[in-house]
Amino acid sequence: MHTCFAQEVIDTCVEIRLWLSGEGNETHFSSLLERFSPAFTMVTLSGAQIDYEGLQTFFIQARGSRPGLRIVIDELETPLGNEDGAVVSYRERQESALGGTTMRRSTAVFTRDAQGSVQWLRLQETPCL
Repeated sequence: MHTCFAQEVIDTCVEIRLWLSGEGNETHFSSLLERFSPAFTMVTLSGAQIDYEGLQTFFIQARGSRPGLRIVIDELETPLGNEDGAVVSYRERQESALGGTTMRRSTAVFTRDAQGSVQWLRLQETPCL
């Protein structure tokens, strides 16, 4: 099927892990932000809605805030997609070396930019209890 969109979830989570754990450098930051559309919006675990600018601010403030972070993705599905975009759902577990684990189910909407690169357009996170 349209595996490039599912792979984008995995690749982005690697970039996020590097950045939040403090292992990433400025190159990772640029690469990470390029994955998101300027029209990106997200509903966070707390129910807050943020846009691309809010995401950028979050990443700037959160650099290195989760040392030893581990992210595991499973139950990855692409229920809808074509060459131009897709909806991908997945379960994500985050564990920090400082303690604490979060589990969420997420649904992401992807599109392609003018150059054909895959970009995150929307993300909805729901906590798993």
